Amino acid sequence: MIINEWTVNSYLWTVVVAVLLLMIIIPVSVYFKNYTNSKINICIGIGILVFAVIVSSLSTKEKHIYYNYKDYSEVEQLESDGWEVVTVYDNKKIIHAKKGK
Repeated sequence: MIINEWTVNSYLWTVVVAVLLLMIIIPVSVYFKNYTNSKINICIGIGILVFAVIVSSLSTKEKHIYYNYKDYSEVEQLESDGWEVVTVYDNKKIIHAKKGK
């Protein structure tokens, strides 16, 4: 029986890095009063952010579940259905499995 189910985007970190890069580039450019280069830096930063959003939106998403099993044959059935078992918690009879969409 599935206890919990969620979807993970493995490339979402690229958007976070691009936003952090923009947050660093803009104040540094303004601080050094290098306005000609700051426009270029801002354009480059926004380009990186747009690229990161496109990569993140087009990337494959993984589906994760927590599954409560009664015996190990259910785990083998999940594996034959294409699920990759990440962690098995034997004491609670729960597994964490993932599957690419």
